[in-house]
Amino acid sequence: QVAAEGGRTKNGVLAASYKEEYKDTEKAHLILTSRDADQFAWLSPYVDRIMSADGLSDKVELHLYLTSTKCNTLPSFLFWRSFLLREQKKKQGLLHSANPIIGSKTHLNVGRPNFEKIIEDIHRREPGDFFCYACAPTIIVNQAMAACNKISEEGKDTYMLRYEIF
Repeated sequence: QVAAEGGRTKNGVLAASYKEEYKDTEKAHLILTSRDADQFAWLSPYVDRIMSADGLSDKVELHLYLTSTKCNTLPSFLFWRSFLLREQKKKQGLLHSANPIIGSKTHLNVGRPNFEKIIEDIHRREPGDFFCYACAPTIIVNQAMAACNKISEEGKDTYMLRYEIF
């Protein structure tokens, strides 16, 4: 079951969770951060189901942040090898918009997420009110909260954050 705790509806009303009654939700940005590429491997079937589901694939944009470059297992080695080959081809100009990875709604980043930049970029592309949900350690929640508050305080739109700390 998809339990995306937020999004913005077509008329600007904030939605509390993704269920049938929130089918008018325009967009959900899932920002996943991990130290270990193996965690993306076990999450992959669930994310794939969300990203390919009818009615959801055009509403979900996935942002992956990997904060460590360890290659202790086969899945993490394959992940990094694929990533490095892609970056090498990109630098050589061999990748183009027809490439499914470049044209996808999945953004892979190495390093810690800069929530202020992420949320500002989302707001620039998709102005309006947003409901945000964070499930993270205190420092990450505080960064996400500061980014949401900045947009709201500037009077641009309302970015409401709900969170759980682990």
